[in-house]
Amino acid sequence: MKSQIEDLGGNEDDNKDYIPGDTSMGMNAKDGKVDDPQDPNQIIDPNDPLDRRFLVQLPEDVRVERIARVVDVKTIWRQGIRELETILADHISKMSEQFEDYAMEYETVRGQISTNHAFLQRYYHDMQARLNEKYEKIMKERMAWEKEKDEIKALTKMDSEVIHLNVGGTVQMSTERDVLRLVPGS
Repeated sequence: MKSQIEDLGGNEDDNKDYIPGDTSMGMNAKDGKVDDPQDPNQIIDPNDPLDRRFLVQLPEDVRVERIARVVDVKTIWRQGIRELETILADHISKMSEQFEDYAMEYETVRGQISTNHAFLQRYYHDMQARLNEKYEKIMKERMAWEKEKDEIKALTKMDSEVIHLNVGGTVQMSTERDVLRLVPGS
């Protein structure tokens, strides 16, 4: 026992008043004063190996008049959890129904858009084919017209001079010199 007391910084004579199991709790054996654990200026007795100053008065006074039975608390807890589970299940089912409705609406709109897209593709391909046919006809007619124009050019000379004639003083006419010379000797 002596070695334990010396390890705490004192000797056996300083702790001779300490009695194991003493319930005086804070009574200073040397001077007879009561220790005040709230007093920060009070020095802890270095010779007290157990230092019982942890027994302090708490700032709040707690009074319990009735303690609920654990079974009642568990019952209330389970009821609350069941209500939460029911509410959560209702919300999840509503969300699921709304999601399914929106998904079906999306699929309907998607199908309509795909149908319209396919229709427009076919329509514009057909329209392009019709336009290509018309263009080819126009080009054929233009080639025929150009050919016909060349044939007409070959029949007549286009380099004759245009003459303006005053007929009767009030009427004017224009004609080519070659037309006036068609009749021999004129």
